[in-house]
Amino acid sequence: MVDIPKAVKRRFRKARSKGQKLALAPKEPKLLIAQNSLLILRFVDETSEIIRGLLLPALEEAQRQDGVPTVIQKTVDLIELRIAELIDSNQVNKAAEQTANEIGAANTKQLKRLLKVEIDPEIQPFIDRFVKDSTLLIKSQSSGVVSQIRRIIDGKIGARHEDLASEIEHALGVRKSKARFIARDQVLKLNGKITQATQTSVGIVEYEWVTAGDDDVRDTHEELNGTIQRWDTPPVVSEDGRQEHPGGDYQCRCVALAIIPD
Repeated sequence: MVDIPKAVKRRFRKARSKGQKLALAPKEPKLLIAQNSLLILRFVDETSEIIRGLLLPALEEAQRQDGVPTVIQKTVDLIELRIAELIDSNQVNKAAEQTANEIGAANTKQLKRLLKVEIDPEIQPFIDRFVKDSTLLIKSQSSGVVSQIRRIIDGKIGARHEDLASEIEHALGVRKSKARFIARDQVLKLNGKITQATQTSVGIVEYEWVTAGDDDVRDTHEELNGTIQRWDTPPVVSEDGRQEHPGGDYQCRCVALAIIPD
């Protein structure tokens, strides 16, 4: 247990009693959420440009030649190869690792500033997992859209290339929206894990659940608002009995306000 200054303890107790707890609660990492979303979407956009640059001309050429399915299939195979080369580059891992390290540093710095103590949590396993998940997300989104394009083409043999192009554009847009959603969720989950690691590293075993306080907060999370929870026992966050700490549920923006022992 780290020796937290008495003045800090008084400040936390006073803030909680006077309803000023949001000033001391961890902040939603909005900038880092945006940064991770840009990372994921950049690769999604590069994937889309590969598809547009190779496939759309092939579809138009195939229609002019009264349908050449083997040419289209070979083009899709080439697209798959180009995308694999893009994802297998070290750029994906490096960018994800940078984002994860920044989330860890910002979270640790914030709690250190509030508690006025040195903090050295073990967060590398969470960072490693984040990097792995980010890479898998990019790979799954990219392979998924290629598989979807194959299905579109196979299901509409002989269709006008304009119709195929329109359907492919729709598929790319859906994948981009889904990737943005998952990228945001990844950061919120990582931030929640690091919050837990930083707080428990200084001997904090309890926290107060604090919601974002807006209309998007789920009913089950609103019921948890203001309740005292333990880090070793995640509360139930959904009607199906799922247990999570703040940030662990899907798109959860709730945070954990440290309860400092006397």
